[in-house]
Amino acid sequence: MILRNRNIYPSKIMLVGEYGVVLGGSALTYHAGSALHFKNDGTIRRVDFDPRQLPSGYRFFLLDSGERFDTESLVKHFLKQMEDPGFASSIRNEYLPINQKLIETLLGDRDADPGLLVRVLSDFQLTHFRKMIPDNMLDAWIEGQVSNEYYLKLNGSVGGFMLGITHHTSCESLNERWKQDLIWIE
Repeated sequence: MILRNRNIYPSKIMLVGEYGVVLGGSALTYHAGSALHFKNDGTIRRVDFDPRQLPSGYRFFLLDSGERFDTESLVKHFLKQMEDPGFASSIRNEYLPINQKLIETLLGDRDADPGLLVRVLSDFQLTHFRKMIPDNMLDAWIEGQVSNEYYLKLNGSVGGFMLGITHHTSCESLNERWKQDLIWIE
């Protein structure tokens, strides 16, 4: 399911259903084996994107918090925050450009470190979207930031899945730590 709220910014806010990977003002979505690029101009194109072949040996994963949320209340909270000009400016001028850089990196249009870009997004979300992070994920979220072993970001789903990125050398330790709560995006 894709929702756009044109009252905030045309074609900028997109929420994609469970197991979707959402990145950016334009969005790169990987769902059910297909990679789709939702561009700001409203076009959608299928792209050649293999989540197992991320630049610099990174891997994406989903981490199930075991929590389920009322998406409506989270969206209302976000829209209320958008009424604050400072918050709205930070979304437009900080958060969305970083998302866009990440999309361009994943599509091979930019040479950047995807792990570092997700870390910056994760820091931003921890600071500005704290209410949306499940309480039982906060320690894991901060642990990843401190250890630099992995980084988490909100996935935009109705479920309590966090999108994560890690270097391929950390996959085994994360498998041991989170077992069935961890799903590798392949």
